Amino acid sequence: MKKVTSIIILFFLYGCATGSSIVNSGQIYKGMSKSSVRSVLYSTYPGDDPFITDGGEQYYPEEKKEILWGYSRNIFYVFNNVSVPQSCGIFACNYGNGTLESWHYSLNSAMETIKPKAKKEVAKKPSNSSQKKTDSSSTSNSIGSSGSAFFVTNKGHIITNYHVVQNCRSTPKIKYKDKDVNAKVIAKDGVLDLALLKADLRNTKYISFSNDQPKKLQRIIASGYPFGEYISDDLKFTSGIVSSLKGPGDDSTLVQVDAALNPGNSGGPIVDEETGELVAVSVMGMKKSISEGQNFGIKTSSVKNFLEANNVKVQSSWFGTSDVAKLLEDSTLYTYCD
Repeated sequence: MKKVTSIIILFFLYGCATGSSIVNSGQIYKGMSKSSVRSVLYSTYPGDDPFITDGGEQYYPEEKKEILWGYSRNIFYVFNNVSVPQSCGIFACNYGNGTLESWHYSLNSAMETIKPKAKKEVAKKPSNSSQKKTDSSSTSNSIGSSGSAFFVTNKGHIITNYHVVQNCRSTPKIKYKDKDVNAKVIAKDGVLDLALLKADLRNTKYISFSNDQPKKLQRIIASGYPFGEYISDDLKFTSGIVSSLKGPGDDSTLVQVDAALNPGNSGGPIVDEETGELVAVSVMGMKKSISEGQNFGIKTSSVKNFLEANNVKVQSSWFGTSDVAKLLEDSTLYTYCD
């Protein structure tokens, strides 16, 4: 595998679909060798090895299969007839070549391809010979995206990352009180990576905005749905501190935190531990095989400017909240689309 030449390698926290256009255009197809798939990705997105910089790999020796995670982990490529590791470098092992069996847009479906769930034997009725036979092991290669979001007003206004909804082919949806609710994209900013959604409902809870600038060592809590609903549909919390007031390349619109963020946290709120007021919006992090705790959020000030530019009044609170966990449970949302 190619040696990684840059130590600062970032990935969006799930939802990007940078590789989907390559698959859909036919440049990547079933039966391709692993090396050929890598070459296509590498030539389309010049840089270091696409499976190492923005993805990863998982090898299953019993099945001689391997999952390679493509750019921004938005596509999971499954290869078969893969042999045992030939060599191991700093970041990963170099397995045998293998051939492309399938690709998926969620870790769940890719894992089930490798480790199918046991099925109960059910007595079947005699089938009509004229009926078409359906292969139960086949999976759909439809594009999908998911991430986190949160209410910013009591009128159904919602903030998430633009890359979470960028490649949606249908109207995004949110999970609200165990119901699927449409949330129309009414504004977007590709530079800041923010999107404003609007759902036709009246929510009672929302995240208010801090009137103070973030400070180093400020205690924060991040909430969201890492890996979508693959682990569980329960909202997850992580905590930490503000590590730096700038992002990569001295980007002053970002804040760095050491709270754990994973694919699926994209678009979720990062709030002050005591007041529950917004500090930042989760957006990206450094590859964990290189460094831990290097995660970034879009500062509240940038989110304010985005909302005000789109005629949404920013909600501030002078008193904070006494139950931050309850506020986040009521305000943070799972968002997804086809």
